[in-house]
Amino acid sequence: MMRSSAAPGSRMPDAGQPPRWSKLIPWMFVGGFAIVIAVNGALIYFANSSFSGLETERAYEIGLHYNQSLEAAAAQEKLGWRGEISLSEPAGGRRTLTVLFADKLERPIDGLKVDAHLLRPSNAGMDVNLTLDGKGNGRYVADLTLPAPGNWEIRVVARDNEHSWQKSERLFAR
Repeated sequence: MMRSSAAPGSRMPDAGQPPRWSKLIPWMFVGGFAIVIAVNGALIYFANSSFSGLETERAYEIGLHYNQSLEAAAAQEKLGWRGEISLSEPAGGRRTLTVLFADKLERPIDGLKVDAHLLRPSNAGMDVNLTLDGKGNGRYVADLTLPAPGNWEIRVVARDNEHSWQKSERLFAR
């Protein structure tokens, strides 16, 4: 007969019995999937509640007139007007939007009716419309207060009696 070296009264683990923690493995899988489902649910909620999904109103109608837009862009290129858009740093919460216009020969263009539309790419509810005042020497300005800092798309449209010119530029406002 063989003697055991174990202390009397202690039990040896049964070789056929799995360790106790192995009973938790199925629950670990269930818990892991529950975490993935909870995180996905949170992401879906925040995605749906923070973006309206509306990129362009009347997109179909605008698409039908795309050839007219191409013709207008070619006419603008032939016209040769150039506009430099700048947005000042805030001073007391107010900013100044300045557009300098020049023709093909770099001469300033005065007498234009200039409008600007500032679009917030991430939130259509913050758009700002402005009419710029001519200050002479091809310089047009407007004071404004932006609802929020960040990326803004500025669309400037200038008209005289015969011609129309437009430019779109993305600016970052601090």
